[in-house]
Amino acid sequence: MKDSLRSTQLALSLLATAAACLGCSDDPSLGTIVAGVGPGGARPPLAVANGWASVWPGDATKVTNGGNDADRAHTYVVTTRMGLVKALYPDAVVADNGTFTSVKGPDKTPKLIYVRGTISLNTNKAGKELTLEDHACEGYDFAAFKAAYEPREWNKQPLVDDAPPPIPACPGSQEELRNCSRARQRAVVELRVGSNTSLLGLGDDARIIHGGIVIGGTVPRPPAPPLPEGTPPPTPTIDPELAAACGIDPGPPPEPAAEPAAPAPAPSTDPVAENVIVRNISFEDAYDMFPAWDPTDSYSTPPDVVDPEDLLDPKCQATFDAPSDNGPHQCPGGRWNSEYDNLRVQNATHVWIDHCAFNDGDRESQSATSVWEAPYDGHANRKETHDGVLDINGFADFVTVSNNIFMNHDKVMLIGGSDTVRQTNGWGALSVTVDHNRFIGVGQRVPRVRFGKVHVYSNYVEGTLGPSISVPADRAKPWPRNPMGSGLGVGHLAKVYSENNVYALTAYAGDSAPNEEDVVVTQHRAAPTTGTTPDVNERTYFFDSGTMLNGVPTDLMVSVPQQAARRNQPELLPTGDVWTPSATYSYTPTPTAGLKSALEASAGPGKL
Repeated sequence: MKDSLRSTQLALSLLATAAACLGCSDDPSLGTIVAGVGPGGARPPLAVANGWASVWPGDATKVTNGGNDADRAHTYVVTTRMGLVKALYPDAVVADNGTFTSVKGPDKTPKLIYVRGTISLNTNKAGKELTLEDHACEGYDFAAFKAAYEPREWNKQPLVDDAPPPIPACPGSQEELRNCSRARQRAVVELRVGSNTSLLGLGDDARIIHGGIVIGGTVPRPPAPPLPEGTPPPTPTIDPELAAACGIDPGPPPEPAAEPAAPAPAPSTDPVAENVIVRNISFEDAYDMFPAWDPTDSYSTPPDVVDPEDLLDPKCQATFDAPSDNGPHQCPGGRWNSEYDNLRVQNATHVWIDHCAFNDGDRESQSATSVWEAPYDGHANRKETHDGVLDINGFADFVTVSNNIFMNHDKVMLIGGSDTVRQTNGWGALSVTVDHNRFIGVGQRVPRVRFGKVHVYSNYVEGTLGPSISVPADRAKPWPRNPMGSGLGVGHLAKVYSENNVYALTAYAGDSAPNEEDVVVTQHRAAPTTGTTPDVNERTYFFDSGTMLNGVPTDLMVSVPQQAARRNQPELLPTGDVWTPSATYSYTPTPTAGLKSALEASAGPGKL
């Protein structure tokens, strides 16, 4: 009641100031509009988070309310990237190319930032949309990049750990220039959001496109201690491993320090940002103009000699043989990997993402084709220019993702970035609620979970499966526009609690009907039984009730453990052994019978 009253009072205050703002300038050099909603869309209601985002251990009086406590001076309406930059970073100094510097970083003062219309993050100070040529470092050329790293040639080299050698960023190489170009793009298209912020869309057409919003971000490194007076700066050196890979002289080793270096400080797990709300916005097309080709990613381990029984790869073998053209260059594998999530929660806590939409816009990666020749021309080898749409990683914690629409994208939601077990990578954190979302035409990670206590309930998933590949002719099958590979991923040491989710999946023409492995895929492995790492004797947990697959109740508590056994993975234990959502917060699952129609009416922007 108190929050509702305060919301009404603030609404009246904003509307009272709106008339004074009707003629406000949105000059990109000024950056922001003064407080006031004015025309262009109704103001979404203020609210506080539910689910895991509402849990404040040790202080039951606290709530996740974002910028609800903002005063008039910290209430903004923005329509351009410059406006958004100045609202997030009041001290920002912006260069003509759109990059900016900020001494203080993202402002932590409670603030309400209203987004009106479409904001492209890929613009310069004057608001001009930037191109690949604007970001590219001198000498970068994609045709030259393709020629340098064509896998049909690159993969003829001797294998390293059963895979082709990785591509080194040798000085002056196309890979170094690609990295340089990507860094230039990143400096423009990624914006970080700080604590006590609400980012809210006005009306039903607020969009943030062509870049990524990061809630939190990387942990700031402590500054290096100053060199003693009169000490010359250290001579730049080339990393010995890089020098060896590039066949160049690394130069003389650095001089030993006069005094032993001070021990590095322990990595911090203090939140980079906390108490953030994002609502009522469409996030589209976080496009990476300079994706990386990794020849080692998903590379198939080749036999020592050609295996005539291997119908998919009849010329694949570990060593290149020129007369027969057999060799590792005939073995499938390699992936394009891109940067930029539409929205990322990184090292941040108490975050609520609600009534938003996420997609690739007009440049869907799932519809792209490969740039290589066979056997690197399959659907998995397509040029990937988008990463996740909403990833939650680092030591992010207490996050709720609710009432959103995820559409036409491959890698949807990754919770936990890798299997490395440490606090800074999410061990002991990553408590996330994923509820009442629609997933339409998505590929995988719905979500994919590592480590965290993740509650997935009352979500609706609809998609068409890709074709099964069992004989060479299958590789020529046309793929659906947005094929689905898998749904919920139970990863390393996850603690997943799933309830009342509905899957409406269509099999590829001629293939068998969708089954439980299309709904849940086990991706965990065994933890050590000895040692001192925090994962010793730890287990992976899974629970499900109420799941419906194509209108039929599905007992995942039987099929998922069976799947793990077939894959020689460790036994899955019931999540209730360590955690239940009902003991943590209050919630009400929606009955599966009416879930589709309920979410069609309520999920996404414009439905508040």
